[in-house]
Amino acid sequence: MPGIPKGTVALATILLGSTQIQQVRFGTTQIWANEVVVVLANTSNVTLKNLFTSVQWANVNLKKRVVVPVGVEVKATVNAFAILATVQADGLAGSWAGSLTLEVRGTVSGIGGAANSGVGGSVINVNFTGRNGEKLQLNLIGGTWRAGGGGGGRAGNGGQGLWYSARTVTEGPYYQLGAPAYYWYANTSTLQAQVWWNTTLVATTSSSTTAVASGGYTYYRSSASTSDGPETYYYIYRTYLVYDVPNYTAGGVAGNGGRGQGCDGAAAVGAAAAGGGTNAGASGKSGDGAAYGGTGQTGANGSTGNYTGGTAGAAGGLPGFYLTGAANSNFTNTGGTVLGRLAA
Repeated sequence: MPGIPKGTVALATILLGSTQIQQVRFGTTQIWANEVVVVLANTSNVTLKNLFTSVQWANVNLKKRVVVPVGVEVKATVNAFAILATVQADGLAGSWAGSLTLEVRGTVSGIGGAANSGVGGSVINVNFTGRNGEKLQLNLIGGTWRAGGGGGGRAGNGGQGLWYSARTVTEGPYYQLGAPAYYWYANTSTLQAQVWWNTTLVATTSSSTTAVASGGYTYYRSSASTSDGPETYYYIYRTYLVYDVPNYTAGGVAGNGGRGQGCDGAAAVGAAAAGGGTNAGASGKSGDGAAYGGTGQTGANGSTGNYTGGTAGAAGGLPGFYLTGAANSNFTNTGGTVLGRLAA
């Protein structure tokens, strides 16, 4: 059937969501009598097949066109798509027949990748060709396809620390007057005492003293051995500290990376580094989530403790796909913006 000549202002019946618009001006665009045009309002998770009747969908002679106009946004609520060509379960046999065009002048947005390396959500998913091998015509005209940004990677944990606490070692009690001499002598008449250890006079002190510190040791007067008038000889022992009891401390535990930007929320900053215990390493800073179409920031490595090394931070999540199933489509970009990855 012939089209309206170029330069003519054409009128067509178009759906805005489920509401019919009486007249829409298309300027010099040709509108054919055998074309159904659906203009979307703000919505989410669109499957093109669901916009047409089963008769329209299967009619090889009927042109089908879906328009996302300026100022309208189609948002995803799932990771796989914001706009899907046809119902996956119906397979190729349930796909469209004839010409099918998706024209985007507005915005189609994926969800953000989850914290800790989540992959961003995808946008356009052409999961099948038409039932006769037709390719979906994709026209991006000044609009935007923006896949969700990847989530930031979780940072590495800090390495373990180690420190040694003290234990008390006791030597003795001993008592021996001959070489080597070990005894504590006290004279209540002279009010003096002598501390002997291994034939060495460690200290001279008051007869009432019961403990003496010298050279990192503490010497103690123990029980009496012999006594003669004011003179008493005592057993002697000493103590000292040995720092050889191991104590292990945990490294800093990394917090979550930030979520990626998407139509479901802004990008978030990853958690700051967390300190560890004594001599332990701090965690790294977790990665920030990426903006639309970007890869999340890699988490920083954990710092090394004096016992073990820190662990590595995780890579950031990849962005979603602005187009999945490129082989099933013909894509024309006229002044539009695509953010994300492309998948065949």
